[in-house]
Amino acid sequence: MIVVLIAGFVYTEFIDPSWSFFGIREMLVGGVTSLDPDFIELETRKADLDRRETDLDEREKTIETREAQLVTRRAQLDAVDEELRDKELRLIPVYRRFMTEQERDDMISLSMKYANMTPATAAEILAELEAPEDMAAILYYMSERNAAAILSEMDVALAAEITTILLYD
Repeated sequence: MIVVLIAGFVYTEFIDPSWSFFGIREMLVGGVTSLDPDFIELETRKADLDRRETDLDEREKTIETREAQLVTRRAQLDAVDEELRDKELRLIPVYRRFMTEQERDDMISLSMKYANMTPATAAEILAELEAPEDMAAILYYMSERNAAAILSEMDVALAAEITTILLYD
């Protein structure tokens, strides 16, 4: 009976460790390996690497969070920038805005169409535009002679407002 117990103990502790008999195998292996200086150094290095890995994971999470914040802030800044550009464009008179060559040519063409009308007809149509700035822009691209003739046909207050825009904007 004692032989069977010893054989079972040896089998469970050394041959098939999945069957542990009071954890004696772990104690023996742990005791032997704790005496080996190379094993101790490896364990120390492993612990140091685990700590560094944890630190790097935390840093990576922090960086990802900050990147997300930067993306959000960039989107907010882009929106504000776009809004400011729109406001700036609304404040700058049409004839003083930066225009591409095509836009400038279109504005000159439109002005020439008004210049080819009779001054009374051109004044009447221009007076129907909503913004005096638009009227001023059309007159700005005309010859002085044609613009003066059209202004003389307009209501005095409207002609004065357009002239003020042309002078001070």
